[in-house]
Parts: sequence; C-alpha cells; structure tokens
Amino acid sequence: MITRRLLLTTIGLAACARSDRTTQVAPGLARPRDSIAAPAFRSDCSGDTNAIHRNPRALLEEALARNARGEQARGEIVGWWQGASECPEHAPGWDTAVIVTGWHVDSIEGSQDSVRFAVRFDAVGSAAGAKFQFAPRGVVDTVTLIRVATGWRLAEYGIDLFLYPATVRAMFDFDDTSRTARLLDSISAASRTRSGGR
Repeated sequence: MITRRLLLTTIGLAACARSDRTTQVAPGLARPRDSIAAPAFRSDCSGDTNAIHRNPRALLEEALARNARGEQARGEIVGWWQGASECPEHAPGWDTAVIVTGWHVDSIEGSQDSVRFAVRFDAVGSAAGAKFQFAPRGVVDTVTLIRVATGWRLAEYGIDLFLYPATVRAMFDFDDTSRTARLLDSISAASRTRSGGR
C-alpha cells in the first residue's frame, strides 16, 4: 500500500512539474518556444519582400555565380538581386574588381537569424576601369546573410565585385591583339579546362 501511494505521489509530482514547463496551446498551433519569430524587413530598404530563399548557402552560391558573370558590375541590381539582398539600393558604385577563376565557401558561424561564410577566391588579378593588373593570389572575403520573414538575404547590398576574366573581357572594348585581351583570354581558357568547361 505504501509503495502504491509513493508511486502515485511520484507520478503526480512529475505531472505537475511537467505542466509547469509546458505552455498550453490550442490544437494545431505551435508552442511559443517552438516557433521563432523572423526579424522584420528594414524600413530603410526597398528590396523585394516576397522572394523566398530557404537555404543561406545556396543563396550565397547563386549570388557569387551571378556576380562573377557581371550582373552587379553592369548595374543589374533589379529582379533577382532585389529579393536576394537586404538593401540592394545600398550597393556602391564600384570602380575596382577582383578577377577570379573560382571560389570555395566555408561556414564560419551562425545563429537562427544570421550566418557568416568565408569565401576563398582564386584571384588572378584586379581591374580598375579598363586597366587590368595580373597578380595571382588567394583572397578571402567574409559574407553575412540574415534571416527575414521570407527566408534569407545577403546582408546590406550583398557582395563586392569578384568577376570572371571572360566577364572583364566582355565588359571592356579591348583590342583583340592587346596584351590584356590575350592574357584574359588565356586565363579564361585555362580555368575552363580546369573546371570542366565553365
């Protein structure tokens, strides 16, 4: 009899303790502790609030590819970029770019509302206007993405200019016989061979 009372008392205490820790909610609704409210969109930004990006790494990879093809450099901060950046209108007027043949993305740290990635670029030089400087080196840039009501966005305007050699070649009217044009063509051909035809 004592064992039964002890068992019932223990079960009763456990039930009381458990009910203190849980929040009673209507069926079908998430408990407040299970749902995380996404930060609101910034009122000083005019990006597309309907675009949905559920995976921050996939968003960054697509932004890097679009950037390398020259979308930002040509001022194409419309359409896709409007829904990918927190504040696309804050993009600067770039006058320099790093010329790259590829990159690798590594996670650094993250939380429920933001994540940072290190992007390691294979840089071959830089461009300032139509002037190209050949200087192979590794370049690391840190990119932050934030979570908003419809998913993820590149913080602020996104990323600085990192362009493929073929993009730089197409953007400027280089004389085909110039040393710069030949060098950019050679780097593009070598990088396509290494990457399997990008």
